[in-house]
Amino acid sequence: MERILHSFILALLLSGFSHAQQKPGDEFRILHVDAGKVIGQIRSFQGLNGPPSPVMAGLPNLVQQYKELRVDQVRTHDYMGPTDIDAQFTQNNSMLAWLIPGAAQRDEVAKNGNASIIFPNWNADPEKPASYNFAPTDKVLV
Repeated sequence: MERILHSFILALLLSGFSHAQQKPGDEFRILHVDAGKVIGQIRSFQGLNGPPSPVMAGLPNLVQQYKELRVDQVRTHDYMGPTDIDAQFTQNNSMLAWLIPGAAQRDEVAKNGNASIIFPNWNADPEKPASYNFAPTDKVLV
């Protein structure tokens, strides 16, 4: 019985293997690479999500490491204030509470975040430069 089971499993594996090996056809393209010939440049993919500078006490400053890694793109939506146009951070926000369980630290992050958004007052005149707060964003986009 054991021999029959082993034979069945072997047949099943060989069957699956033979079906997985397809020959190039209409759905495949053949690609030839000459590694000795340069015809262009591949765009860098050194992008990360999240700021190198700490958004709260206790997090490391990774600016130097980002530079050493040659990071050339950072998605800025996690900066907690700078680069946000209209975000409003509250100490009792459930998502912020999940990310930062400590109430005192969460309060500090909310306070700093609200102080550094780009357009803090939606009643301000958008035509006046004084209505904008670009300094915190300029500081992190160095």
